[in-house]
Amino acid sequence: MPDEKNFILDRRRFPRVDVILEIAVFSSQRTLLGTGELKNISASGLKFKTGVDRGISKGGDIIVSFTLPDGPAIEKLHCEIKTAQKLEKGYFVGARFSQLKAIDMLRDYIEKKINSGKKTPE
Repeated sequence: MPDEKNFILDRRRFPRVDVILEIAVFSSQRTLLGTGELKNISASGLKFKTGVDRGISKGGDIIVSFTLPDGPAIEKLHCEIKTAQKLEKGYFVGARFSQLKAIDMLRDYIEKKINSGKKTPE
């Protein structure tokens, strides 16, 4: 498994774009844990805020689903939780995609957003 240092380097290697989208969060056993708000996304991972108070821990596995505006529905994408900041209610989560297909599915969408000037500042 990649370590946290490599996760930080990936954030620089793969540009992030800001989004505000609803995200569904599932356990690794495919049980719906709840929903949240997707904040940004890259070809290697995503960051979201959720009111989910169980099943979220650094190093844990989750499955997420969301639909990109003017893009594809991303269904049941496996992720590894790299950061889990506890909030008053829920968590702010940084996760890395565990499936290589995510890079292919998201690359075109992200490049289109970057080219339109909507890149997240580093």
